[in-house]
Amino acid sequence: MQTNHTALRRAVLGALLAAQFSTPIAAAVPGWSSSKISMGGVINGGSELPLLQQRPVDALFSYAGQGGDGDRESILTTDVKVERLMHYIRAMESNLAGQTFMPTIVFYTVDGSSSHYTIQLDLSNDSSKHYLRNHYINLISLLKQLEGYKDAKHPVPATLLLNPDFLGEMHKSCQPGYCPTSFDYAVPVASGLTEAFDYLGLNKADIPAEFMAANTTLPNYIRSLNWLVRKFGPNIPYGWHYNVWAGDQTGHGWLHQASQNSALIAPHAKAVKDFLYTMKAYGNPEAQLNPDFIAFDKWERDVFSKMALNGLQGGYLYNAPTYGVYTEYVKQVSQLLGNQPVMLWQVPGGHLQVNGDVDTRGDHASSDATYFLGDANVDSAASNLQAYYGNLAMPTNSSYVLNGAVTVKDFLKCPSSESACWQTGHLAQLKAANVFSVIWGGGSTTSIAGTDNVADDGGWLWNRLKALGLNNGTGSSAPIPTLPPKATNAPGAGCNAWEATAVYQAGACVTKGGQTYTAMWYSQGNDPATESGPDGSGKVWRIVASAATATPSAQPTATPSVTPAPTAVPTAVPTATPAPTAAPTATPTVKPSATPSPDPTATPTVKPTASPSPAPTATPGSGVTVCAPAWSASTQYSVAGTVVSFGGHNYQSKWWTVNENPSQSGTWGVWQDLGVCR
Repeated sequence: MQTNHTALRRAVLGALLAAQFSTPIAAAVPGWSSSKISMGGVINGGSELPLLQQRPVDALFSYAGQGGDGDRESILTTDVKVERLMHYIRAMESNLAGQTFMPTIVFYTVDGSSSHYTIQLDLSNDSSKHYLRNHYINLISLLKQLEGYKDAKHPVPATLLLNPDFLGEMHKSCQPGYCPTSFDYAVPVASGLTEAFDYLGLNKADIPAEFMAANTTLPNYIRSLNWLVRKFGPNIPYGWHYNVWAGDQTGHGWLHQASQNSALIAPHAKAVKDFLYTMKAYGNPEAQLNPDFIAFDKWERDVFSKMALNGLQGGYLYNAPTYGVYTEYVKQVSQLLGNQPVMLWQVPGGHLQVNGDVDTRGDHASSDATYFLGDANVDSAASNLQAYYGNLAMPTNSSYVLNGAVTVKDFLKCPSSESACWQTGHLAQLKAANVFSVIWGGGSTTSIAGTDNVADDGGWLWNRLKALGLNNGTGSSAPIPTLPPKATNAPGAGCNAWEATAVYQAGACVTKGGQTYTAMWYSQGNDPATESGPDGSGKVWRIVASAATATPSAQPTATPSVTPAPTAVPTAVPTATPAPTAAPTATPTVKPSATPSPDPTATPTVKPTASPSPAPTATPGSGVTVCAPAWSASTQYSVAGTVVSFGGHNYQSKWWTVNENPSQSGTWGVWQDLGVCR
């Protein structure tokens, strides 16, 4: 009898889904599907790669840079991490039947994930700390690098997401009587841009007068970023990040309250629109200075995971009425911004785990995936949820609207107005809200495939996407091929004469005036005689040698080296190597970690941050290195070069990290093994 009942629910679900797919996406973004809501997940370049190839979706996201927070101390003319991940993405594509992935790169020019101190630090550009300049250089360099991945199969080579938590933190914290960083905070845009252009050998005459004026403030700074993306990344769609918890001191509390008072939605949506217009992130009179989409971030972590800590207490658990508020709020903001396309980013990939679930982890439940995608196995009374969280008591000192709910199961019961809230899915709501993409999970939570620090969900999320036709093909178990460096013809040997109308990809070889040149990124119309220079010059062409005297021999494609400015403090950059060839079930040894932005909560808490520990020295006469302070899973190691000890070894961090076991880092992970200590 139970089997027949389940079959009936699945039949009903199929009929409802057919109706949901009957309309196209209203708001499209270049390079993204206009016929369905695109689905995406996390790529770190580690153990998740074989499963990502077996479970292809439309997009894969990761953080740029060494630390994922903007790398204020470093100048990165080539982002080695992005380069390596692009190698993996293109390698996986070569095994698939015509599918492509949209790389979605998250980039910080200002760190709003830590505090207002870091916001102000990143906006400074004094005589000793040229942080604003460095961020501008890194953004321009990244955009050029991403443009270099453009080809006939990838006319839109990547998508850019700007500055997680920055606008959200500004909007939430700047309240009457307390505004640590005001909306008109002074930013030295002119000095930052001119120094960046000088460093990269760019023409300062191209900088608009607005950005060269005195007394520039945050809105001018934000417009400068929009301008830079359009100038140096004309084929890179981009959007600003905004936090769902922002704009209200109750955090997520107001959404729960609005589930019983829908009149709260409209003023909150208008407040977001007004704020974004005030900051000039959107609504600019120049069409070319407006982004392609807006990304909403609810919270990346599964509510009941061990990493969530205060997930339930913080208000992050949504029931069906709260999701109704969420999607209506997103819809109204989109409409107020002129039907701006919406990306739902870092949506928790966990689901409502039932007894006998295919996901055997027993600690990663969330309600997001179940609500959006539907699951016939969850009953309307939520009575068959796993006991580890279903029987938990709901907080009584929070902003939840409980309506008599005592336990989580009580809270998640379907309301009488939508008796099948968990079975049917709600993709139609997302389409109505102008959602063009849902990106599942984060650096430390459930996504399309398990990551190095999060076990796989047994394929639950992928199976739901595939059942709904939201996958990107059937996938492949073939070994992921190693991509060797591109070979460039030797000077004068088979290099064609440069043509102004020809399109050249990175590594292309041309000759002009007796000189041979190599393209460092995508180029068209850039005369190598005038647009060439050394690494770090900002010029697209590099002089190889004189064509008349060259001896033919194959050379690898040149890669711009990181040339630190005189006052920049360099940070170690991991060297990219070709991806290992993996057997279908093998786990690659390359394990770089995606860097999650620290998750905001309704009441912010201070997370411990490690200061760099000096490298331990040997004890006189012992011949053995002294152990550094012990590694802690809960500490944020935010500065590259921090030394910790674990299991009788010292390890040194290469970039920002939290909760990544040093002994499991591997050759390409965040921790470098310094050897035995005592």
